[in-house]
Amino acid sequence: MADEREEPRTLQGQPTPPIDRYAIKHEYVPRDWSRYDVTDVYEYFPIPPDEVGPRFRIPHHKRDPDQTDKQYEASRRSTERHFRALGVYLYMSQKAATYRGHFRDCKVRACRRAGKCISRRLEDDWTIFPGPMMPPCCDRRDRTEPVREMIREITPKILALQRREAEEKAKAGGEAAGKAKG
Repeated sequence: MADEREEPRTLQGQPTPPIDRYAIKHEYVPRDWSRYDVTDVYEYFPIPPDEVGPRFRIPHHKRDPDQTDKQYEASRRSTERHFRALGVYLYMSQKAATYRGHFRDCKVRACRRAGKCISRRLEDDWTIFPGPMMPPCCDRRDRTEPVREMIREITPKILALQRREAEEKAKAGGEAAGKAKG
C-alpha cells in the first residue's frame, strides 16, 4: 500500500497538461460593489493631477471594528497602490498596443477613429487574461504576449531612470542644504 501512494498520479499515463488561460472564456458577471466603499479619490497614495494614464476606482473594504487606525490606513494604502499599478500597466499596454498597430482592427470604434489605443475593459472584467489591465484589442495570445513582452522590456529602463532622477534630486537637495549652512 505504501508503494502505491508514493507514485504520482497521471491521467491515462500522461501528465496533466497546463491550463491555457487564453482559451478559457468566462461569461462576464458584473461585480457586486455593495460590500465595498468605492471611491475614485486616492487619499493615501496621492497621484499628481497632471499625471497621464487611466485611473481605476478603488473598492476599499469596509473598516473592521477591531482594526486600529494604522491598520486601516495600511490596508487602504495597499489597495490604492494596487489599483494605481493597474492603471499604469493599462497605460503602458495601450501605448504598446498602439505601437503594434492593434487600433487598426480594434472592435472599439473610438480607437480606430483616434488612430491609437484609448479604450479599456470594464474595471471588474476578468473574463479574458490578463484582465482589465489590457485594452480590448489584446484578446488573443498572439496580440497580448508581444504587448506584455514590450512592457517587460521597458519597465527596468523606466525604473532605472526614475532612480537616477531621485538620486540627482537628493544630491541637489543635499548641496542646497550645505550651501545654506555655510
